[in-house]
Amino acid sequence: MSDLGRYAAPQQLVDIGGGRRINVCLSGAGSPTVILAPGLGGTTLSWAGTQRRLSETTRVLAYDRAAFGFSDAGPLPRTTDAIVGDLRAVLHALGLKPPYILAGHSAGSYDVRLFAFRHPDEVAGLVLVDPSSEEQTDRFAQVSEGFAKQNEVGLALYRRCGEAAAAGTLALSNPEYADCFKLGYPNLPGAITDAYHALRLSPALWSAWASELECFGGESAAQLRAARHPLGAMPLLVLTAANIDVGPDNPPGMQARLRSVWFGLHAELAALSSRGARRMIDAGHNIQLEQPQLVADAIAEVIALAAAGA
Repeated sequence: MSDLGRYAAPQQLVDIGGGRRINVCLSGAGSPTVILAPGLGGTTLSWAGTQRRLSETTRVLAYDRAAFGFSDAGPLPRTTDAIVGDLRAVLHALGLKPPYILAGHSAGSYDVRLFAFRHPDEVAGLVLVDPSSEEQTDRFAQVSEGFAKQNEVGLALYRRCGEAAAAGTLALSNPEYADCFKLGYPNLPGAITDAYHALRLSPALWSAWASELECFGGESAAQLRAARHPLGAMPLLVLTAANIDVGPDNPPGMQARLRSVWFGLHAELAALSSRGARRMIDAGHNIQLEQPQLVADAIAEVIALAAAGA
């Protein structure tokens, strides 16, 4: 896994029926299987460093959500329910049996929590990496009336990129679309950068991206609320980014208030389990990119707690 070159092409395309395939990166051997869910816009590449470390001791699965990375598009809307359905189809197709340790970054924590709420008997532990909360849209709006506009800006960008992609006018060489090609990964080899820039030309990608964001505070959040219940003594670790930029366009005072809300939401997520804990991490939002070893160690810790409690 030390060679990042594998991320410039599909790692393994899994047929989930209906003429659709989901790209996965499967490595290592042993039990429990660790499942790594990327954040909004993320792919298997998001977890490369963490997966390489974990796969030395157990089986690890990372995946591209429908239309992202090298996965085929799926039907709209792209709700958390639809995403979890795809993941379970992947597990069935690969014959990967529980127990699972689920780790989700940011909006990917929606995926792993809904999975755990609905199938707690299959989940041995959870790690939430600077997770999003189904309550954050409403909580942030109570603090900052302008916060919702930031999502609107993102949604407008995805739609504009999608329209340009459909018209064949989306191009890296056009400064008007520079934001459409920002990858968010530091120091990528050229082959991966080229491959990911090419993927950004897909209209299906932008449709899925817009749909996930549209559903985030609405239908997907409602699905989580409906399914939510205490997780008993399931090992659960929440990693909170101490240096997160919550709405970078906000003045420092508002930034501090929004960050306080973010931290409080993480405390609530940790309280879902009697063995839940929260840790402040000296990193920005993408903890798994900045400190992959720390995230791998946290997941290994949850594996050990799950084994000790079995």
